[in-house]
Amino acid sequence: MKKVMMLFMVSVFFFAGDVCDGVAQSNEDGIPQIISNTGGEIIARPGSTVQWSYFLLNLENWDIAMLYFQRPGQAPKFIIALGNNGFIYRPTPGDYRFVISCNYSKTNIYITLSDIQTSDEGVYYLVVKKGTTDYFSYGDRLIVKYD
Repeated sequence: MKKVMMLFMVSVFFFAGDVCDGVAQSNEDGIPQIISNTGGEIIARPGSTVQWSYFLLNLENWDIAMLYFQRPGQAPKFIIALGNNGFIYRPTPGDYRFVISCNYSKTNIYITLSDIQTSDEGVYYLVVKKGTTDYFSYGDRLIVKYD
């Protein structure tokens, strides 16, 4: 099975002399906090699997990480979330095509979508809540195509 996947960098922020891609926001102390991911477009075949990986810079002790999906002209739709306590929230019980997890230090969030369908095509956003502030990733556009 041939996997077709294309990743494009959509934005680059310069942070303390290094280069990071993602969304930079500052906390109440003015410290930049970044959700970094590949960003851009992912092209996948129906039935295949894709994975997003997000690095959380200066976002220790976050409360919840939430994945949203949006089609053009529609409101964002909540897909799945991971609480800092490890609890997984799903709006539709039994829909296990989406998996969300994090590494031990909770600095990386991983999202996997298996058995891709044409209805999965759209833009995906990770939102990380810390206290009363929401931090957003850039959108990742998933395009579903046959060869």
